[in-house]
Amino acid sequence: MENIVRIKLGELRPEHFEQFPVWALAEDAEDEDVLSPVLDTDGLPDDTDALMVKADFLTPNGLHFKGHVVADVDVYGVALNVGDMEFNFNKHVFLHMPDIAEQTLAELRAAIGDEKAPIFPLTFKTDYRFRDGDLIAGIFDPHKT
Repeated sequence: MENIVRIKLGELRPEHFEQFPVWALAEDAEDEDVLSPVLDTDGLPDDTDALMVKADFLTPNGLHFKGHVVADVDVYGVALNVGDMEFNFNKHVFLHMPDIAEQTLAELRAAIGDEKAPIFPLTFKTDYRFRDGDLIAGIFDPHKT
């Protein structure tokens, strides 16, 4: 059966992860910013440009978040959900556009009501593995490469 579910990159929401916990760039789409769900999640490919995988997060002071990680062979981005808001953090943005990254961090802290809350390093866990058997889990710290 052909996979007909398609979502524009900017339109992916938490409810999409409830239906399909793993998403990837659609290889057969004309537009490069189109995602489709990964239906076979038993051993995820690590040779794709990006996988978005439903994840649970824990901050250093014990705050829990739902969201997703963005990974190829390593996790290089995370999205944290607070209510209907999503806060995206990417190692490349912290490195090359620190003002934008710090603004997003300030907005997240305001959303949780704690302007000094330590967010990073952020522990993450998914229920999925790459084909080589490695669990997609670990620590995301955008300040470290």
